[in-house]
Amino acid sequence: MDKPVTAPVDAGNSLASARQIFEDYQEIGQRLAWSKSNVIVQCQRRSHEGYRFIKNLSRGFRPGISHPISYIDIYHGDGMWCMPAELFNRENHPYKYGYGKLMHSGYHFVGLVCLVVGGEQPRRT
Repeated sequence: MDKPVTAPVDAGNSLASARQIFEDYQEIGQRLAWSKSNVIVQCQRRSHEGYRFIKNLSRGFRPGISHPISYIDIYHGDGMWCMPAELFNRENHPYKYGYGKLMHSGYHFVGLVCLVVGGEQPRRT
């Protein structure tokens, strides 16, 4: 599925909307536990060779150190530069609806960090 999986309006400013996201994920998790299906949130950057290189590189040196990774800086520029006056008026941007960065492209960052440091989740069979 594409992202966001659930996005109640004003989730960045409303505690009730934020709680609704948590409840939605709990429900999805319960249904998935009863199912034989896979749920994969789309993250198109996972197949980029640069990210795969970083993942393989980190796998090579992590076993030789006794400390976990404690800092990661991840950034991606997609060629779009919104000016401050545009952010809250653009129809195709979540700031207009109170979602914020995580609900827009932040999903990709979270997904990539999980891929690089934690590996991919095993598929259900």
